[in-house]
Amino acid sequence: MNTTISARSSARLRNPVLILALHALLSSSCAFKNYRAPITGFQTASNRVILATKSYYELANKVERDHLVDDQLATQETIDPQKLRTVGETFRSEDIAVRLDALGVLSDYGALLLQLATSDAPQDVTTQVTALNTSVGALSDRLTRLCTDCTAANNKFKAGFGAVASAIKPILDTFVRSKIQKGLDSSIQNAEKPISDLTTLLREDLHGLYERRKQAVGQALSDAIRSYNDEVKKGTAASPERLQTLARQVKLAADRVAELPNASPDPALAAMDKAHRALVTFAKNKKSVQTLADLSDAVDAFAVQAQQVGQAIRTLATL
Repeated sequence: MNTTISARSSARLRNPVLILALHALLSSSCAFKNYRAPITGFQTASNRVILATKSYYELANKVERDHLVDDQLATQETIDPQKLRTVGETFRSEDIAVRLDALGVLSDYGALLLQLATSDAPQDVTTQVTALNTSVGALSDRLTRLCTDCTAANNKFKAGFGAVASAIKPILDTFVRSKIQKGLDSSIQNAEKPISDLTTLLREDLHGLYERRKQAVGQALSDAIRSYNDEVKKGTAASPERLQTLARQVKLAADRVAELPNASPDPALAAMDKAHRALVTFAKNKKSVQTLADLSDAVDAFAVQAQQVGQAIRTLATL
C-alpha cells in the first residue's frame, strides 16, 4: 500500500477531534465496527451510480430516435413508424435487462458488505446472501438466453460475467461459517478481482455506448445547423416561424453535445473500483488511522463522482 499521506488525509490527521475518534474506533473490541462508516458511504455512492448507469442504459436508444424525428421535422418529411421502432437499437430490451441485472449484483454486494460490517451475528446476513445469490443466479440464467449474434458486446459481456459469477459463488457459500470479522476480511479480499472485473466490463460496455451517443448528438447538431442555414439562404422567402423552430433545435442539440461528456458514468465507475480497492487494502492491512483515512478519502471521492454523474444524466434526460 502507498504510505504517502494525501493532503486531505493529512488535514484529517491534524484534526485532534478526529484523531481521538479514530483511535477510539480502531481500539474498539468490536473490530467489525471499523468498517461501518466507509462501507455505509460506499453503499450509498454505489446506489447512486447504479441508478445513474441504469438511466444511461435505458436512454441508450433515445438519442438516435430523437435524431430521426428532428431530422424529419427539419426536412418536413413523413416519419416511417417501422423505421422509428428499429432505428438506433444500440441495445434491445433483453440486452439492457442483462446489464441492469449486473448492476443489481453490485448493489446487493454493497448491501452484503454493509450488513457484515454492522452485525456480529452471521445469521443476520442471510437476507443479503440470499439476495446476492438470487441476483447472480438470475443474471446467469439471462445470459444463457442472450443473443450473442445480435451484437459483439453481448458475447463479451456473457463471457466476462461467467467468470465473475464463478468467483463470487464460493464466497457466498463459505463466509457465513467464519467469524464475522474474519468473514468480512475474507469476503472483501476474495471478491477483489471479480468485482473489479465486473466494473471494468461495465465500463467497456458503456464506453462503446458513449461513443455511439456522442456521434449521434454530434450529427444531430450538424444537421440542425445545416437546416437552419438552408432556411436562412432563402432570404425574404424564409419562414420566420420555421427559423424559430430550427433555431430552437440548434440550441437543444448544442446543449446535448455540451452535457453528454458530463453524463458518462465511466468516471463514477472508475471511482467505485478505486473505493473498492481501498476497502480491500483496509481489510488486508493492519487497521490504523492512516488506512481508515485513505479508505474514507476514496469513498468520499466516489460519492462526489456518483452525485455529479447522476445530476448530469438527469439534466441530459430533460434535453
